Amino acid sequence: MVLAALGTIRAESEGFLPISEFQSLYNTRPGGAPFALYEGRLGNQPGEGARFKGRGFVQLTGRYNYAKYGQVIGVDLTANADLANAPEVVALLLAEFLANHAGAMRTALASRQFAAARKLVNGGSHGLNRFKDVFALADTAWPLATSAAASVGKVGRSATSKATAKATSKATAAPATRRSLTVRKDPTDIKDRPYLPPPVGLQAAFPTDEDIAKFLPAYSRAGMSLNQGQEGACTGFVLACAVNYLRWAKDGYPKKMDSVSPRMFYNCARRYDEYAGEDYDGSSCRGAFKGWFNNGVCMEGDWPFSDTQLLQPKYGYAQRAADNTLGVYYRVELASITDMQAAIQSTGAVYVSAYTHSGWDTVKKTTRPPANHGALPAIDFDGRPSKIDVDWQHRRRRLSQAAGAGRWRGRVGQ
Repeated sequence: MVLAALGTIRAESEGFLPISEFQSLYNTRPGGAPFALYEGRLGNQPGEGARFKGRGFVQLTGRYNYAKYGQVIGVDLTANADLANAPEVVALLLAEFLANHAGAMRTALASRQFAAARKLVNGGSHGLNRFKDVFALADTAWPLATSAAASVGKVGRSATSKATAKATSKATAAPATRRSLTVRKDPTDIKDRPYLPPPVGLQAAFPTDEDIAKFLPAYSRAGMSLNQGQEGACTGFVLACAVNYLRWAKDGYPKKMDSVSPRMFYNCARRYDEYAGEDYDGSSCRGAFKGWFNNGVCMEGDWPFSDTQLLQPKYGYAQRAADNTLGVYYRVELASITDMQAAIQSTGAVYVSAYTHSGWDTVKKTTRPPANHGALPAIDFDGRPSKIDVDWQHRRRRLSQAAGAGRWRGRVGQ
């Protein structure tokens, strides 16, 4: 059924994004009104063909189906038909539709009758080759499915349980013990607004020692100190810390406050990063900002973080995330330390990525926050910066893989 879902999405939308039906000879007469062939069918009234055209992963079509499935999932699709393309609604419609046809779908797929399975969704054979290709790819990309099926034939349920447990343990295995702090440098973007410091003087130190003693312990007790564990999700965690501080200050420094979701920030940062492929660690600050601008951010309770397993967000997180969107941001000139100081003094928090070195891994842990600037822990530096060109890392990795067991050395950080 998982493959049936993937195959259905591929056959209906190809790009794995919910789309609306295009005009064709099957829904529009030559020279006629768009989708007029749907009028008088599927519960449509005159003039409603275009309104209730196919949408989403199952290409939900017709007033009757919009009303039926909208009632099942609790969304009024007849009043707002375009919601049938909203990501969460699309996912529910696909799951509900396949669940209603699960018996017939399993029967057809068990005997590899792909045309019969496809007809359950489409009513015909449109997209059949793309649907079948998903199963062909799964035979090579998902060997567990084949081995589990063979085990069921031999020893029944117990083998399936073992195979499933084995797969789960692999999928949720903890990452390497070495924490990844990799962040990729932002590409130039002429749309960035440059930060211009206001015409005010800078304090001798910011925050003052008095404010550190007063607010830092309170901030820690409020639960705003976050830990990314061993996952390289630093862009998500740092942005969450900046947002949490600004929320905390805006709300009058409450004793307790829920954090925004670092996991959502990091996942969206990866989605909006302007880099080819997905075979790299870390992400960029701009990717995180773009994700926040376009999607907002939900609370930690809606999408919790774990560095040992992938936790799924709760239903409705996307709608609630839209209540916490990015207003405006400015890029601070890195070459001007006074601009950076002015930005910190003006807002109380800035979002920064930087290269680190081995000294960061040896900072002594303490449970008591520093009482003043002099009590801040010193980070030892051995004079060897760890500036890394991540793209060069990838090229080196590919060359290393091509060379097999041979060693390949090169200059990094040019």
